[in-house]
Amino acid sequence: MKALRELTDDELIEQYDATAVNTFVGIDYYRDELARREQVAANRASDRLARASLRLAYATLVLSVVAVVIALVS
Repeated sequence: MKALRELTDDELIEQYDATAVNTFVGIDYYRDELARREQVAANRASDRLARASLRLAYATLVLSVVAVVIALVS
């Protein structure tokens, strides 16, 4: 499993294609590994988006407080 996870996506696809020529069953682990990698990448992108949304919410909160303070001072 460790060796499988250390393969690049291209190497994994190449091994899948080479094995699929001679086999019709037992090669799902290559596809599963690619799916797992895609899911990890999607999770990372989702996490970055959530963090950016949180930063935007904090910035909006700060700017709202500043606007209230300016309104009260005026």
